[in-house]
Amino acid sequence: LRHLILLTNFGGDSAILRCLACCPRRELLAFHMMTMTDTILRALTLTGTTGETTLLPHLQIFALLLCGGFSCPALIKCLNSRKGDVPPGFPRLEQVRIDHCAGLGPGEKAELEACAARSFNLHVELRTRLDD
Repeated sequence: LRHLILLTNFGGDSAILRCLACCPRRELLAFHMMTMTDTILRALTLTGTTGETTLLPHLQIFALLLCGGFSCPALIKCLNSRKGDVPPGFPRLEQVRIDHCAGLGPGEKAELEACAARSFNLHVELRTRLDD
């Protein structure tokens, strides 16, 4: 299996991180209706010149659908780490989808689009109600 889709919260960050650590070869990761914290995004951030990361070094497709709890700067740092000059043998991020996530507005959408420019396919759909 190369795809992992996590639906709703199931035990907080530690349970999610343990789950992700058990499947390092996954190329697609989607979170749906979850609290996606900066801790998880930091763990997904590719670091170092040899690709050290605790989680999913082969990730190519990433989706956040109806999620909340994360900051835009942490998301951008994670996405930036997986585009452009990735270490040899590690794939670049190819597609990112962010749909109706809490806390993202037009300003954050513009930041995400600037992050993706000339790097990967990005789709961002914002919530339409102001009270979301």
